[in-house]
Amino acid sequence: MSPESQKGVLWWLRVLLLQLSLLAPVSSCPGKCHCMQDYYVYCDAKNITHAHLYDLIRSMPKEARYLDLSHNHLDIVPGLIFQRLPSLVQLNLAHNVIANLSIGSFEGLDNLHRLDLQANQIGRVSRNTLASLGNLEELHLESNGIRTISESALSNLVNLKTLYLQNNSLRELCHGAFTQLKAIEVLDLSGNSISCLGELTFSGLTRLRQLKLGHNSIGRVAPMTFSGLVSLQVVELDANNIEHITAQSFDKSKELLELSLKNNKIISLSQENFAGMGRLRKLYLDSNQIGLIGSGTFSDLLELRNLSLSGNKLSQLKRSTFAGAYQLSQLHLQNNEISGISTGSFDPFREALYVLSLTGNLLRSIKLGMFRRMRYLQYLNLAQNSIASIDQKSLDELPSLLELDLSQNNLTSFDVGIIKRLSSLEQLRLHGNPLSELRGLKFDKFASLEYVTLNLTVSNITETSAAVSWPYTEGDQIYWSLSVQCLQEPLSGCPYSQQPEYLAPYKTEVNIENLSPSSSYYVCVIPSFVFSRADVQQCSEVRTKASYSATKKSGSALPSSSASQCSPLISHTLSLWTLFCVSYHWRDYLP
Repeated sequence: MSPESQKGVLWWLRVLLLQLSLLAPVSSCPGKCHCMQDYYVYCDAKNITHAHLYDLIRSMPKEARYLDLSHNHLDIVPGLIFQRLPSLVQLNLAHNVIANLSIGSFEGLDNLHRLDLQANQIGRVSRNTLASLGNLEELHLESNGIRTISESALSNLVNLKTLYLQNNSLRELCHGAFTQLKAIEVLDLSGNSISCLGELTFSGLTRLRQLKLGHNSIGRVAPMTFSGLVSLQVVELDANNIEHITAQSFDKSKELLELSLKNNKIISLSQENFAGMGRLRKLYLDSNQIGLIGSGTFSDLLELRNLSLSGNKLSQLKRSTFAGAYQLSQLHLQNNEISGISTGSFDPFREALYVLSLTGNLLRSIKLGMFRRMRYLQYLNLAQNSIASIDQKSLDELPSLLELDLSQNNLTSFDVGIIKRLSSLEQLRLHGNPLSELRGLKFDKFASLEYVTLNLTVSNITETSAAVSWPYTEGDQIYWSLSVQCLQEPLSGCPYSQQPEYLAPYKTEVNIENLSPSSSYYVCVIPSFVFSRADVQQCSEVRTKASYSATKKSGSALPSSSASQCSPLISHTLSLWTLFCVSYHWRDYLP
């Protein structure tokens, strides 16, 4: 071996020895625990009770910086118990059965930055319990049974930045409970039973950035509730009983970027609701009872980017509905009762919008001018309406559109000429319509189109066969691809795939033969030029009947998973189709 090679080997040996030394246990470590260099002590899930705690702490290295006692059986934290570990930075007591915290439980932990007490049985946070933790930055008290927090319980936590109190039993917040938390940035109070918020509940929290109050019983947000929270950026008030909000509640919260009011009882919106929220970028109002949006409601929201109003009772969109929301890039209006859209309804943000969802409404047609001059729109979802007609040229002014979803409507025919100007279109979904005719079918002229989803109608199902039909195609001949793929284990006798074959478009029905009894198949229709992008979840399911002998023997038509098999199919019979053959339990594998 050359001298250079010997030097290289020695260098790697030194590196390996160094890594092993870092992983080696420290000299003083309790027998039940695992200790690492830098004094990380792991005593989690060791069935430790408070009776063992004294001896355990006594045998730990005094320089320990991290101590994990989670998932044990500690029911109390005795006073002065951690005094011997003054260097602790993180202490994890989560998932025990601690019901009470004694005065002095954390005495001597002057350097502690993170304390985790989540998932215990603490019912009350009393005065002076945490008084010695002046340098604490992160406190986890979530998922306890906390009912009250006394006024001065947190008063000494002057450096606390993050406080988690979600999933407790808080009904009210004592006046001044958080007043001394001058450094607090994140406060999570979601999942409690809080019914009202006083005007001074959060007074003085000038550094608070994120406030979560979702899943409570709040019926009213008083004026000035969030007044003075000059750094507030995110407020979550989901799943409460709020019927009305006013801009006065957020007075001086000029930095607010995101407001979520999902699953409340708001019935109308007006300009006063959001006045002065000039920097708001995300507004979520899903699953309320909003039936009316007053003129100018969003006129102050000059930087609004994302507006979600799904699951409400909107019936008409007018030119004044979204006036002022010039920067809106995403608009979610699914699952309302919208039956009419006035020309120009989307004009305020036509130069900014790229996502528009109108699925699950009551639209009957797409009219000329409905989506005018929306040249940056990329995703348009019109699924699950009652659309029966589409005006020619109604989609011509959407040159950037990538995805168009017209599935689950009432279209009986579709003229591909309607989308001829959508040169960027990649995905077109037409499945779930009662289509009997496709006119001007020239999908292969769309260079960017990745896949199209259409309907299959399945009939005449027997033990070993089924009839499959598809819409009549008018216009130039277009070819469709077939692949037979069996996803059953083992794959013996069932090939992964076959070379694509073609069928003239005038043929609209084929009989699938040689299927196996009591088996499920998925049949997909994919044009040949997008064959490789087939989406199994869009396929129609064909389930054959049980054989007479199997039914007679078992008394049931349902097969066992081990009995169901997929026979190889005759490819020339299905040369229009992509067919996936799967066992009875293939549905378990779908996402």
